[in-house]
Amino acid sequence: NPPQYIKLGFVPYEDDQHSAPLTLSYAYDDYAIGNILSAVGLKDEANEYYSRSKWYKNVWEPIKKYFCPRASTNNSFDCPSEVGLLDVFDKRYVEGDAWHYRFFVPHDTDGLIELFGGTDEFIKELEIFFKNSQIWHTTTLPNPYYWPGNEHNLFSVWQFSYANRSDLTQLFSRWLTKHVYSTQPNGIPLHYSQMMYSLTI
Repeated sequence: NPPQYIKLGFVPYEDDQHSAPLTLSYAYDDYAIGNILSAVGLKDEANEYYSRSKWYKNVWEPIKKYFCPRASTNNSFDCPSEVGLLDVFDKRYVEGDAWHYRFFVPHDTDGLIELFGGTDEFIKELEIFFKNSQIWHTTTLPNPYYWPGNEHNLFSVWQFSYANRSDLTQLFSRWLTKHVYSTQPNGIPLHYSQMMYSLTI
């Protein structure tokens, strides 16, 4: 329902259970559209889309610090009750869980850092995301933390650099290269997304 999305600034949970991931995706799309409009000289139109690209903030639950589905009737959020170990098949998200979408703001990592309350908290949570994924190390089954076969995780390993911790980008990207995208038989991707990541990493 595009008119309602424009009116509210987010996809309401009543309209679609994927309220949070859809809003995040639309925000990223709007940023890309803004870039195209800017490139062809349509500055005013570009600024409108750049403004809408910030709407990802409208599905951020500030207490739990996750992107969660939001209702339009009372503005309540429907976040997972347990965020320590999430369900990768949670129907509120698309091919993932709240952890997977927690860092999916590739066009405005600086703004995302602000939502976390600063670089220290952002780095702490992003480290948890990658360290816990090593415990669940697998290239076949879904991982409740960083999942190498998931599109919306693609940019996460580089987000440390936006918080002035390029050393952690190096640390975890090298770990991924060795353990997930290696030249060994178990390094052969079993998922088309993973094949793309192996080239990117």
